[in-house]
Amino acid sequence: MIPFRNPSLAFVTGLALASATWFGMAQKNATPTEKWEYSIHDDVDAKALEKLAADGWEYAGYLGQGMRSSDNDETLWRRKSK
Repeated sequence: MIPFRNPSLAFVTGLALASATWFGMAQKNATPTEKWEYSIHDDVDAKALEKLAADGWEYAGYLGQGMRSSDNDETLWRRKSK
């Protein structure tokens, strides 16, 4: 005896896969995001902080101790590319 096969189930599954593929291809590509330039600075004091801010740099994060000594702190700064 031949097992019962439901051809409508295969058709619906194929239709769903084709629809998902077409909808996926219809999506727009992401717009390019802003470009950033990064800079690493050691032990930023108040004077250096004012200069960084005047040049358009913003604080992006703490990187940790530098290679010079144990009390040398490195910070990451970023600004929009020109």
